[in-house]
Amino acid sequence: AQFHRSKDLDDKILKEFNEVGTSSYTIKRFSEIPILFIDDFGVERNSQRIERDYYDILDNRWSDMHLTVISTNLTPQQIGKKYGDRILSRFKDFKWVCFDGEDLRGLG
Repeated sequence: AQFHRSKDLDDKILKEFNEVGTSSYTIKRFSEIPILFIDDFGVERNSQRIERDYYDILDNRWSDMHLTVISTNLTPQQIGKKYGDRILSRFKDFKWVCFDGEDLRGLG
């Protein structure tokens, strides 16, 4: 299992793209991890590239039935608006667990 913040995952994809002109290796690598945790989905840059790259990762993982756990502060409607219906459709088989209450980050 691997744990990645969404922005860090996007940074790795973008770094490979900038260095070699493609991000296919990084996308393939994240697609094949047996259990992938993506934290703070939705905080990364918004672009057609990120929509396409995340769709490729999520679609590959969904097709291969790899476990994917995503945390986000976005509602399904916000995910659809930000990333489009293709990515939202990959969430259709996800189990949504909502946590209500005060944000405890920074408290302590």
